[in-house]
Amino acid sequence: MSTHPILRTRAAAIAACTVALTLAFASGAVAAAKITSADIKDHTIQAKDLKNGAVGTQQIKNSTVQSDDIKNGTVQSGDVKDGTITSNDIKNGTVQSGDVKDGTITSNDIKDGTVASRDLAKGSVTADKIAPGAVAFPNSLWGTVLRNQVGAARSGLQAGPTGAPMGDGSLQLVTTQSSDLAAYGNSFDFAGFPLDSITGLSYSSYNPDATPAVRPSLRMEINPHLVDDSTPGGALEFTTLIYDPAPGTTGWVTHTNIQDDPLWYLTGSEGATTGCTQANKCTLAALNAALDGHVDTDTAAPAISTGVYFALGSGVVDPTETAVDKFVFNSFVFDFEPNGVFLTPAP
Repeated sequence: MSTHPILRTRAAAIAACTVALTLAFASGAVAAAKITSADIKDHTIQAKDLKNGAVGTQQIKNSTVQSDDIKNGTVQSGDVKDGTITSNDIKNGTVQSGDVKDGTITSNDIKDGTVASRDLAKGSVTADKIAPGAVAFPNSLWGTVLRNQVGAARSGLQAGPTGAPMGDGSLQLVTTQSSDLAAYGNSFDFAGFPLDSITGLSYSSYNPDATPAVRPSLRMEINPHLVDDSTPGGALEFTTLIYDPAPGTTGWVTHTNIQDDPLWYLTGSEGATTGCTQANKCTLAALNAALDGHVDTDTAAPAISTGVYFALGSGVVDPTETAVDKFVFNSFVFDFEPNGVFLTPAP
């Protein structure tokens, strides 16, 4: 049986209305309930699903962002809270000079003893950077003092002996008979240094012989300033200031703060003038006070005129071999090594 066309049209219209109503009710239900995190499968939201600027610090759990989460070059100083980055947050070797603002690093940021000579630009250390009373001495002006070395004596740098207080070398001084005198020192860089500015002197010496073992002496050629320079001979005043240590035990011995030892004397008439002779030795302070207190027309302070050197001999009967190392002069330490004399600041 055929159906009337009007009936077929009416049925289609009713069906369409039914579908529309169904969809309307469904969408209304979703809108009323809204979508929550429970409706989203974990780990399925991607960056493309998020609107730019939608994620703030409140949406990020503390301490969960890692370096892998941050695009290179996107974090700026304004993004970092002051004082929150520590050395543990920075990979070793990654901070370059371009990453550090000029003038922001101070001495408090630098670990003591970590700045080496290679860290200093050429010409960056000037006289005003040196501590008061400290004088810089080139290490190239040390050598045998030919004007003082006598006979078959020998002096020079060597490896060993074992137990040297600095490095693995030392200064060797050798004599073969009583008329020999070995001498090794610096004839230029100490010139003009006032005696009253010497605040600390020490050195280590070595003798392998059985006790009593003779020790090298420390000698300074000085101008005592006892005669006015304007008078004949005044400008050529000269005497040798000698520290003569007592014999020590076999091996290495350290002579510490020798300026305070009563083992100093002057050669020539200056010894008699001051009362500090080889037979009646003084401390360095007492000797200097005697020079300063002498009544004369030369008001200049006693000072080193030329050389400072170590010596062995002039009366040492048996063939003797000794060594010297770690010479401390005020704020500096001289290290004698086979390839040179090296200067380092005193600790």
